[in-house]
Amino acid sequence: MKKKLLAVAIAGAVAAPVAMADEGNVTIYGQANAAIESTDADGTGASGRSTNVASNGSRLGVKGWEALGNGLKAVFLMEAGVGLDDGVDAGSALIGGGRDGYIGVAGDAFGTVALGFHGQPYKTSTNGMDIFGDTIADYSSVMNGYNGNAGAYDSGIDNAIIWFLPNLNGFSGHLQYGFDETAGSSADDWGAQFNYSNGPLYVTYAHADVESATANSDRRADKIGASYTFMEATTVSAIYEWLTADSAVAVAERDAFYIALSHNFGNNTAKIAYANADDSDATGASDGADYWAIGLDHNLSKRTKVYALYTSVDNEAGGTYGLGTTGSSNSLSSVGAGKNPSAFAVGMKHSF
Repeated sequence: MKKKLLAVAIAGAVAAPVAMADEGNVTIYGQANAAIESTDADGTGASGRSTNVASNGSRLGVKGWEALGNGLKAVFLMEAGVGLDDGVDAGSALIGGGRDGYIGVAGDAFGTVALGFHGQPYKTSTNGMDIFGDTIADYSSVMNGYNGNAGAYDSGIDNAIIWFLPNLNGFSGHLQYGFDETAGSSADDWGAQFNYSNGPLYVTYAHADVESATANSDRRADKIGASYTFMEATTVSAIYEWLTADSAVAVAERDAFYIALSHNFGNNTAKIAYANADDSDATGASDGADYWAIGLDHNLSKRTKVYALYTSVDNEAGGTYGLGTTGSSNSLSSVGAGKNPSAFAVGMKHSF
């Protein structure tokens, strides 16, 4: 009899956590990423070089869900930047500077609909192709922005309605609309991405639309991207983007492309990337740029790695493209016209 009672008690103890898991859960996640970076802001060599400890995309987040019944869930996400160097990139504190945050409802039939702020669809559609993401060699040195406004489309949309479409046989999407919240203003932002993923293949299209309160100053961006992994070891990625704008912001009109190659061998990953931005449509512009980066990662475990890289940007006479636009707290987001910034970096990253 006692054995039977003990067996029932054990079964109840095991079943209780399962029942709680079915009702909802909360997950803490993030990454700690810091590097020593030696940067040359203008290509002059020793006279323009400085050494910094940088916090590279370090973050702390909490997300969760609760079952509501009838196949519905309440969902939330709160994510903040973390400043591992001096806290400056996180609002002059260790933790601060909101990255993403929302609350909403999720269901198998419609996906997730939420209110809050989140990286815009144009940005997130190709995050996985940026093989130097969260470092000073981030591809936003040239991509997702234009001369004089680096990273213009590599940010979030605030005060937004967010819709993550359900995944249907590999097809997925993300739509987002942000309200200006100014009386009498129609300067709202919106964006969309549509993706297809099937094993080693990933294909995406994304659009961004920025409506300005200033006449003839609206701008738009479109891009297509694809990546393919061969033999679970070598990944090739390519992106092409074209930016258009109204007459008052002709500098925001330009095309660019990005190609990247990464190869895994043992516990290591070798990486190389190149990007080119054409001259803008501004009168007499000579403001294009070339970007390239090369690096090596060494995995200490599934969640921890050390890395080394070199990156540079070669600007034309009127080009001001920099480095680390969104990837590093040691950002050289804009440099003097015609300058050629470069950087070496050695760092460590842990994801949890």
